[in-house]
Amino acid sequence: MVTKAQKEEQLRAKVLKVAQQLFQQYGLQKVTMDDVARAIGKGKSTLYYYYKSKEEIFDAVVEHEIKDMLAHLRTALAQADTASAKLETFVLTKLRIMRQKVALYNLLYEDITRHYVQEFSERIRQHYLQTEVLMIKEILQLGVDTAEFKGITDLNLDQVAFVLTSGISGIEQHTLLSEQFGPAEENVKLLSRILVQGLKR
Repeated sequence: MVTKAQKEEQLRAKVLKVAQQLFQQYGLQKVTMDDVARAIGKGKSTLYYYYKSKEEIFDAVVEHEIKDMLAHLRTALAQADTASAKLETFVLTKLRIMRQKVALYNLLYEDITRHYVQEFSERIRQHYLQTEVLMIKEILQLGVDTAEFKGITDLNLDQVAFVLTSGISGIEQHTLLSEQFGPAEENVKLLSRILVQGLKR
């Protein structure tokens, strides 16, 4: 027998799935709470019980996307043995996931720059960045512990992790937006090779 809590969780999941499709198709500005309620076959009052505004739903959609990406990254990293392999896997896997979600990603990129969702997006962005930095730091720590990465020490691990994470994100965003300088995956593979070579020195 399905419990009340399970029913509520199922409805939340349905709201996020439907809202994601609406946001992706029309953008945050044009979608209303009425649109979401109608799409899930519920009254607006029911929707307001779970979410106070469309921005709050948007916030939840973004968080769901981030959690999904991080879960895929962790699964891929677990299958790589060395620090070098993990770093290359991280860069390539992240790019492939972002390409799969490129339509939604482009939409979010446009919408989160608008003033009325900056507070939401900044909190999410900071949390995601911190999680990525931690994942990169764990890879670097493995490289230091196994003497695979000789170019860093425990003393500058945090700084290197932050710089690498920021650099990787910047390169990936640019290669997704334009393949003027070659296919995105080739560019990212080149980046990972350069990073690994530098860390091994």
